[in-house]
Amino acid sequence: MLLERDKWRDVYATFEAPVNPKTGQPYKSGAAYDKALEEFEAQGLIGVPQEAFDVLSEVEISLKESGLSDYLTGPFKEVPLVAEVDGVRLKGRLDVYSERYGIVDLKTTGRLLDARGVDKMYWNCRDYGYFDELAYFSLIVEAATGYLPPC
Repeated sequence: MLLERDKWRDVYATFEAPVNPKTGQPYKSGAAYDKALEEFEAQGLIGVPQEAFDVLSEVEISLKESGLSDYLTGPFKEVPLVAEVDGVRLKGRLDVYSERYGIVDLKTTGRLLDARGVDKMYWNCRDYGYFDELAYFSLIVEAATGYLPPC
């Protein structure tokens, strides 16, 4: 959503169910609902709730306010990687490769701190293997280019 916003908006949209004239409320099922959904999908669209667009806007604002939106600039987004290391073929996909910053791997979280004020993201990085993921991506980039990038 962040890296290819225009492409994302071309594929995903909020489905608006038709309104039942008797109740004034949107249909939740039935022939009118099915027909409207069929027409929506015939346009090549995938339905997502409005909240998805709201979250995207919130994340973009947060990135700009924190100065991190600079990490998203540049032409190298969703970069496929393939290299052979010690006879094993490795592959992955980078969120962003920046000539200035190196590998940028985006992660999101609902809250950075837990109820006690402890930094949750630090522990999430460990628990979910985010550091290992960056090391893996670095290994592939180095094997393919001979250059070990910053992360």
